[in-house]
Amino acid sequence: MITIITLPRGVTVGEVARTTRRALDAFGEVRPERISLEHWLTVWYRPSVVGTHQFPFAIPYEDDIPSMIQRVQSRVSTLSKQARDPAGDFVEELPTRVNIARVRDAHGALGFAHIDVPNTPLHERVLALLLADFLSVPEQYILSPALI
Repeated sequence: MITIITLPRGVTVGEVARTTRRALDAFGEVRPERISLEHWLTVWYRPSVVGTHQFPFAIPYEDDIPSMIQRVQSRVSTLSKQARDPAGDFVEELPTRVNIARVRDAHGALGFAHIDVPNTPLHERVLALLLADFLSVPEQYILSPALI
């Protein structure tokens, strides 16, 4: 069962989808250093999370943060390319649990968004953004040419 979250008054499903996409795109540009990751979490990630959440986010960091960032960026890039395949096989590559919720706005529009769960690793957070983006605007993946 997927949780349904009613968005705060004035927040639309379209805005949530755009915020999710911006956070996902911005992650691809994060430099492999802790300060850049912290900036991304504050400026781009935080507005993309719906529901209740604690800030700062409780994320388990690895000892080698640059390597962690680069690994997640590589994984997201690969899965984004795989998401362009209409078969949708990329879903099998996602973690067993992906923290997303169905969202509804005051106009009755439905979409998907990422929800924060404390101590979720970075890769699971970013992959949740990818899945929420894919479910919200699948045509931007399926109708886009595959990236090589």
